[in-house]
Amino acid sequence: MLRERLTSPPDDGGVWTAKKVAAVMAAELGLAKVAEQRGWEALRAIGWTIQRPRPRHARAAGAEAQAEFKKALPKPSRGRRSAILAQSSRPSPPTSTASG
Repeated sequence: MLRERLTSPPDDGGVWTAKKVAAVMAAELGLAKVAEQRGWEALRAIGWTIQRPRPRHARAAGAEAQAEFKKALPKPSRGRRSAILAQSSRPSPPTSTASG
């Protein structure tokens, strides 16, 4: 019953959230309110997962500003980079197991 209702978009045209599912459940069950957690549990029970993009910083640079920044970066030198070789490790001197 709930699964069929969730196949169509919610009344506000957005995406289904735990709060919206809880409201639909309350209406179907004839209750004044259903806890938002129950809406989340219902979504998880039918195999749905969070489908929300990661948050972005409010003052993040736009595409044009990013392009300008990339243009202003200094170009890498064309010279050959010398490899930094790690010092080879030397074994420690053998220790004696005899007590003496």
